[in-house]
Amino acid sequence: MPRKNNAITALSLLSLLGGQAVAQEVDLQPETLIVEERISEGEHVYVMDMGISGPSSIMVLNADDLSLEGNIGAGNFSQMLMSPDKSSIYTSSVFMTRYTYGEVEAVIGEWDSQALTGKREIIVSNKLAQTLSQKGALNLSADGDYLVVQNATPATSVSIVSLTENKEVVEIPTPGCWTAYPALDSSAFSTLCGDGTVVKYTYSADGSFGDPARSDKVFDPDANPVFGNAVRVGGNLVYVSYAGALLVVDDSGDVPTLTNTIEFAEEGWAPSGYNLMGYDLVAWVET
Repeated sequence: MPRKNNAITALSLLSLLGGQAVAQEVDLQPETLIVEERISEGEHVYVMDMGISGPSSIMVLNADDLSLEGNIGAGNFSQMLMSPDKSSIYTSSVFMTRYTYGEVEAVIGEWDSQALTGKREIIVSNKLAQTLSQKGALNLSADGDYLVVQNATPATSVSIVSLTENKEVVEIPTPGCWTAYPALDSSAFSTLCGDGTVVKYTYSADGSFGDPARSDKVFDPDANPVFGNAVRVGGNLVYVSYAGALLVVDDSGDVPTLTNTIEFAEEGWAPSGYNLMGYDLVAWVET
């Protein structure tokens, strides 16, 4: 009986409160929702949210106050790359037929960087690497005609995707190597390998590709490994070693060559992470 009485009392109280809420007059002003056709004028920051537990999203922030102006939705494990003229954003990501499992479809997407709408899609090999955002996983060739895309199954390869023909033209096996950085003066890319070398591959529009051109050993993978992601400085590839050194690799010739090693870490300190560097060409020139 006590439990029944308590339940009746609680129900009566809720009914009374509900009656009071309904009886009150509230001046509700309807909210007008609009969709802007384009983001605002000025500079913006594009931030890739990997969304490891779900689809990726590119958040577009106003550079002045970091307010959110919009977003671009991509698939799982997406990479992001902006075109040199800043008009397009490219993404590479995977979609599963059952979201968390099922057949995988890998897609290159091109997006309008101002309207945040899709321009086109290119279906590529489902070997596309499902990895954290990395600078060496999606890059544009020097002439702007191709995307160089990292694959992993976990066996590694690189897909060359034609932006003029809207298709993948060739998959190049790169066993034991990771990341792919396009050359600045030819249809080629360089990749860092687990044996301590850097290998350069050339390719053609017809889908053919040359033999790997392997450098001499540029680092000791046992004593002082190197982080896979690099930046280009003055045309050279610059890598960071685990012990805290910059390795400068010139890949403009037929075979990549180590041209300089710059120690920067103080004793007892070492770098960590996976995208470790940023390079500002304007600041470099001015200083």
